[in-house]
This record gives sequence, C-alpha cells and structure tokens, in this order.
Amino acid sequence: MSIRTNKVLRYVLVVRGFVEPEVRGPYATEHARDSAARSLRNADENNGVFWLNVQGEDVKTGAYSNGFMEGLPGFTQ
Repeated sequence: MSIRTNKVLRYVLVVRGFVEPEVRGPYATEHARDSAARSLRNADENNGVFWLNVQGEDVKTGAYSNGFMEGLPGFTQ
C-alpha cells in the first residue's frame, strides 16, 4: 500500500568526517532547517551538511552552496 501526503518533512543530513551519515530533524520550516544546517557546518567544517526533504515516499537531498553556508549577500535567509 502506498502512502501519499502533501506534507514535506525537512531534515539535515550530516555526514560526519564525510563518512558517517546522521539525520537531524524534522524541522518545522525550511528556514529553521537551513539555520540548523549552517550552525552544524560552523561547528565542524570536517562534516558534509546537506538538505533532505521527505514527502510521502519521495526523498530528495541536495548540497548547500559555500555562499549559503558563509552567509554571503544573495545567499542569506
């Protein structure tokens, strides 16, 4: 049986030492998730930090740009 939902669950995927995956969340909003991702990246630059969205059975993940992580103009929220 397939479960369908319009609700998007937002997580941060942290890959410790670029080897060991860890999922944080879910976060209530995209802004809360992205702020947490920035904090995690600032706490330890030896980890990969990615966004992860789950909607029903659909899972999408992606990378944050360096500009976003560094809070450069045009990349901030």
